Amino acid sequence: MAEHLMGPEHFELFGWAHDVELSPDARRLVWSEISMDVAEDRPVMGLMIAPSDGSEAPRLFTNGPTDFSPRFSPDGRSLAYLSASDGPPALMIAPLDGGAPTKVAGPGPVGSAEWSPAGTSLVLVVEVRDETAVEGPAAANAPTVVRGVSQRRDGEGWHRGRRHLFVYDVATTQLRRLTRGDYDHHSPCWSPDGKTIAFLADRQAGHDHRLGCEDLWRIPASGGRPQRITRGIGSAGLPSYSPDGRLIAFSGVERRADLYDCDTRLLVVDATGSESPRRLVPGLDRPVTFRLGPSRTYAWLGPDEIAFNVVDAGTISLWRARISDARPRPIVTGDLQATGLTVAGRGRAQRIAYEAAWVDTPSEVFTVSPTGASLVKVSRAGERLASAVRLLGATRHTATAPDGLSVEYFLMSAASAPARRSRDAASSQRSARSGRGRPAPGPLYMDVHGGPSLYNPISQLFPYYQALAGAGYSVVLPNPRGGIGYGESFRQLSIGDWGGADYADLMACCDDAVARGLADGRRQFVGGYSYGGFMTSWIVGQTDRFDAAIIGAPVVDHVSLFGTTDIPWFLAASLRGDPWSEPDEVRYRSPLTHLPNVTTPVLLHVNEGDLRCPHGQADELYAGLVWLKKKVEYVRYPGGSHLAFFPMAGMPSQSRDRAARFLEFLGRHGGKRVS
Repeated sequence: MAEHLMGPEHFELFGWAHDVELSPDARRLVWSEISMDVAEDRPVMGLMIAPSDGSEAPRLFTNGPTDFSPRFSPDGRSLAYLSASDGPPALMIAPLDGGAPTKVAGPGPVGSAEWSPAGTSLVLVVEVRDETAVEGPAAANAPTVVRGVSQRRDGEGWHRGRRHLFVYDVATTQLRRLTRGDYDHHSPCWSPDGKTIAFLADRQAGHDHRLGCEDLWRIPASGGRPQRITRGIGSAGLPSYSPDGRLIAFSGVERRADLYDCDTRLLVVDATGSESPRRLVPGLDRPVTFRLGPSRTYAWLGPDEIAFNVVDAGTISLWRARISDARPRPIVTGDLQATGLTVAGRGRAQRIAYEAAWVDTPSEVFTVSPTGASLVKVSRAGERLASAVRLLGATRHTATAPDGLSVEYFLMSAASAPARRSRDAASSQRSARSGRGRPAPGPLYMDVHGGPSLYNPISQLFPYYQALAGAGYSVVLPNPRGGIGYGESFRQLSIGDWGGADYADLMACCDDAVARGLADGRRQFVGGYSYGGFMTSWIVGQTDRFDAAIIGAPVVDHVSLFGTTDIPWFLAASLRGDPWSEPDEVRYRSPLTHLPNVTTPVLLHVNEGDLRCPHGQADELYAGLVWLKKKVEYVRYPGGSHLAFFPMAGMPSQSRDRAARFLEFLGRHGGKRVS
């Protein structure tokens, strides 16, 4: 077992398995695996394939560099996938017994593809440019006519067309358009008889000024007029027909008024739309079908039973329930975050494939029976990293906020790392809850998660956690009020109170870690990204307890952010107001207002392509701190998006530079010195 702890120089070693797909007979698995191409300075996504029982080593099916969303044909002989390796995403179809893939020509970038039940066709989501779009050399210089607030999206940029459904006939190679109109259509799924396609769309007035308010629709696969199944619900996502075609499941929120205030639920509705949607396991007070990426988060096990993921106190586990069940039953629980799953096979041969990660484990692909038995790890994405370094685990602790609320946090420390677990069928016990062992106190580093409707730890950020803990810091990962996984009422406690009781929760976690002897109270540091960047900016304007602060993609001026972010609706809901209805409150809740109080040295970092928390927010913070003669350093990374902070989504050189820069900055301000 390796004894070296992880540092910035090891970021290039990790792999990340995701977007898993089971063959129809459940005997094979395919997934997209991310690795780092240091020579080209980019993440590479290729497709891997392996027997689902783990009996053979995975083999490379495609080289990438950008291949994703694999889908087995119903007969198991072909694989459809999307590739952006030589241009905009396009549909590829490859024979599994060997041979070159076929590229399907289309009128625009392809967003998704799903096989028909008979395997004779696929339904595609294609972004079609406006008919008036400029062609030829002038196209690059053509203006963008803004049609709505939701036209600009982080990670995608300005949309210049509409997403429509097309049906591709495999035998004739013909592509037939299915939807029309000045609307976006996406997330299609076939009925089991292949006659109908359900999809999501917001086709109501004002749709260009909303985001995430789609209804569920259906349309004959042969063409025709779309019919609306749900009417004015809050949101809908990931629709899927039941095996008998009677029901359609989807993730969402029932009321539009609750869109940003409530946890995501798994809902089912009659496929004809004759009844209102109803919740699966209505008494389960936890987010269901949560995801940070493209992976599917639930799957039908039978005509009336579904497997799904649940966010609970920092973990994301797999459960199952029948439509009529009051309580779910566990499949895989424990110290993991399972963010995608798929189901195939029948009877005793039925298997669930899922992807899971944790603070000491890059995302890997596993298979398990619906009862939780016969768990097998199939992928080997993390082997290079695991052979080079010793990855540290985490312990779980509980602090008490000033108002008496219990607030959990995780702690990572090289001196007290819990024993590495094997993820088998017995992994349902949460070893992290015990918090056994007392670490030799290292400098405290608190990392505040984004959201605020997220959680700690965020497994996609595990390389940063490992680098900090490996350098000798006691890394505190708090879950203050406003986060998810502790009940919907807990999530709602920060609404209208950013920087209030959530700030007190964070201070209580730091106090608790110091009082327990888990961290050195004489040297304390803080950092965060997105909402965590807001909170870190807020913290340094409220207290001088921290020796230095690292602020990523911050929110510092709610007035300017309201007009520049791609999600102004979320901001208004979180603040319970906007710059015009609550000008004094909005200004008070902006960290920029409190900059004169700052005494803490600050390191700022952003991606210039971020449209969620645009770099203008960091620009304002930097200019204000410079004007007020405060200690501040500022680093801007070209390109990227809001999620490019995740090492598996960003450029290897940028991720490595970030981690090294963090450690060097902290070392100069009283932390651990790095060579």
